[in-house]
Amino acid sequence: MSDTDYFDITELFPVLEAKGWKESKNLMDFWAKGTAKTAITAPGKDKSTIGDNINSGMRKYTISWKWLNQFPNANKKYNALLKNLDSKAVIRELKKTYGFSTPYSYNSIKQSHAQIIPFNSWLVDSMQPDQYFKYIKDHQMQYQEVTPFEDNNYKLDDLVGALNNFNFYAFYKGHTINAIKYRENKALSKHERNTKPTKSDLLKTPSLFGEMPNFMHLNIKRHLENKQVKSVICVSHIGIYAGDIYEFNGPQYLGTWDTVNNKVFVSNWDALWGSSDTDDNKDLSITNETFRIYRDKKKMGGDFFAFSPIKLILKPLVIPIY
Repeated sequence: MSDTDYFDITELFPVLEAKGWKESKNLMDFWAKGTAKTAITAPGKDKSTIGDNINSGMRKYTISWKWLNQFPNANKKYNALLKNLDSKAVIRELKKTYGFSTPYSYNSIKQSHAQIIPFNSWLVDSMQPDQYFKYIKDHQMQYQEVTPFEDNNYKLDDLVGALNNFNFYAFYKGHTINAIKYRENKALSKHERNTKPTKSDLLKTPSLFGEMPNFMHLNIKRHLENKQVKSVICVSHIGIYAGDIYEFNGPQYLGTWDTVNNKVFVSNWDALWGSSDTDDNKDLSITNETFRIYRDKKKMGGDFFAFSPIKLILKPLVIPIY
C-alpha cells in the first residue's frame, strides 16, 4: 500500500454535516475512533452477519427509533414485518422452540410439575442493546430486510449513509401452558382440594393467562379443555429492534464525494469501476476499500454493531400443540 492510496476518511465529515446527515456522520466518527477491528465473515462470504459476530466483542452503537421513523421506506418495511409476525413459518418456529423441542417436548411437559412455562419474560419496552444482546442467538425468530438505497429509488440520504442494509428483528414473549397438568389439576377430587388456598399461595401461583388480553382467555381455556391438546403456547408481546453491523468487508461503492463543494452523488462509472480513487478532492470515489486502507494505515477504525432499543408491542397469539 502506498501513501497515495491512503485517504483520511474524517475529511468526509464536513460533507455529511453540510447535508444534515447527522447519523451518518455519527456512525462514521464512531467507527473512525475505534481501535482497528474487522467484523468476522463466514468462509466464502463478503459480508458479515450478527450471528457470526455474537462472541466477537465488538462495540455497540445505539440507533434511536425517533431517527429511524423519519424515513417512510423504513416504516414500510417495519409494517411489512408486523404483517408477518404470525405467518405459517413463524408458527412452525414457535411450535418447534416453545412447543415440542426441549425443554417443551411432550415428555417434558408430561413429566413436569409446572403448569406455566414462561419464555422471554425478560423482554420489556425500551430495552437497550447491551441488555438483550445475549438473547439474540437463541431467541430471535423473525426478521425483515431493509435496503434503503434501493427502496429510496437509488438516491442517497442519511439512512443510506448510516445503514445501507439492515434488518428489523423480532423476539416473542409469552408462556406455554402445560395442558396435561391443567386438566389433571382440574380433575382433582373435592376432597383433595378441600383446603382453600391462602392469599400467599395465590401470589406464588403464576397466572394461567399471564399478560394475555381478556378477550383471549376463553379461547385459551377452550384449547386447554381439549384432551387432544398437550400444551398451549400463548404469545402476548413482540419485541422488535433494528440491527446491523457497521463494517467494510467486501467490495462496495459508497458514493462519489466532492469535499471542496460539500457534495456526494452516485456516479455510474465509479460504481461500475468499483475501486477506491482518492486523487481528486472534487471527485473522490469512496468504497469499502478506502476505509480498509485507512484502518491499515492508522490502526484505527473498528467495526461495530448498530442496534436500536426494543420496541414492545401487544401481539396476542394462541397456538395449541396436539
